[in-house]
Amino acid sequence: ERESFVPVIMQFFSITATTRVVICAGGRMLLICEPGEINIVQVLFGRTDASICSLSSSTSTSTDCELSTADAKVRSECEGQTSCYVLASSSFFRAEPCLGTTKYLSVEYQCV
Repeated sequence: ERESFVPVIMQFFSITATTRVVICAGGRMLLICEPGEINIVQVLFGRTDASICSLSSSTSTSTDCELSTADAKVRSECEGQTSCYVLASSSFFRAEPCLGTTKYLSVEYQCV
């Protein structure tokens, strides 16, 4: 009697968790990967959600506010590093995406 063997193909997928950190304007954020290096997934500096960092009804809650160069700035500061600080401020990004609107910084990153 012959035994039949069925080949088993095993695939392993590495699922890298994504961390999202949000801070309000004026704050400082620490991104850290130990072990590993920072891989920036997505960055938003401005406001697209009225519920995040809403200070008062007198403050503008425009949700059409996003700095297009924020991703490149955070990548230049943090990509490939084990840790880095970024600031939620127009001076850090050297641009003002929407004067008079309370902004926040949202960074999604992975440790690779």
